Amino acid sequence: SALIHELEVHQLELELQNRELHDSHRLLEESRSRYVDLYDFAPVGYLTLDHRGDIQEINLTAATLLETERTQLIKRSLSRWVHPDDRRVFSVHLQRCMSEAERAVCELRLSVTRDGRPVHAQLHSIPMVDFDTGVNVFRTALIDLTERKRVEEAEATSKLLKEERVLRIR
Repeated sequence: SALIHELEVHQLELELQNRELHDSHRLLEESRSRYVDLYDFAPVGYLTLDHRGDIQEINLTAATLLETERTQLIKRSLSRWVHPDDRRVFSVHLQRCMSEAERAVCELRLSVTRDGRPVHAQLHSIPMVDFDTGVNVFRTALIDLTERKRVEEAEATSKLLKEERVLRIR
């Protein structure tokens, strides 16, 4: 009888632990789901690059900016989407990130065809060790500067036109 009581108490303890484990698992899944939503639908592109510049992970925003399905980007070098004239800039960016082991920032053009013109972008990369593999990677934010560059060009053109008018008036 004492043995049965002890087994019943032990079973009750196990059921409580099991319930706590299920609750923790549910909370973890909810947290992971929120993280995935934040990552995928952020207004900025996010990528994880290896030391060669190959894409290990990429969010939907970055895939959309590169105008390519996410599955076709994984394990491919980001340099394929960098404008040929800016590939050296990208290479130096990766080297700086590796050698200085701190945040590296650069501006470059991507060769995706948005209205036939390249996309101007800024990369912010931070080196770190991947949790799962233990390999050095770069967490990179990819920011679309195209609209800002278009406005800057329009303002520069407008300024030149005003200066030309002033010169003609004189």
